[in-house]
Amino acid sequence: MGGVSPWWWAVAAALTAAGLALPLDAVTGLVLPAVWIWPVLVWSRLGSLPVEHGMEGLLGAYPAVRRRLLAAWGAGVVLTAVVGVAPLLRLAFAADLPGLAA
Repeated sequence: MGGVSPWWWAVAAALTAAGLALPLDAVTGLVLPAVWIWPVLVWSRLGSLPVEHGMEGLLGAYPAVRRRLLAAWGAGVVLTAVVGVAPLLRLAFAADLPGLAA
């Protein structure tokens, strides 16, 4: 997360605020899709970070390539879940079980 722009964080904070403040129809129609798509900008960098920081030689000697990939994808899933927690809470408080399950 060190190389992520402050603008990315500002938009993530705005999406979180919108997820808590807007009416439920706007949350499910506009905010929720944006919240799930927004972390793709960080996910897309996951494969290039070792090369970007000059660590490919050091990490190339590490035998568990699958574990590194799993850890990177796990971090992406956690980031997406953290960014998407506001609409999740909003749907839970509104008792929208189909929306919550989706």
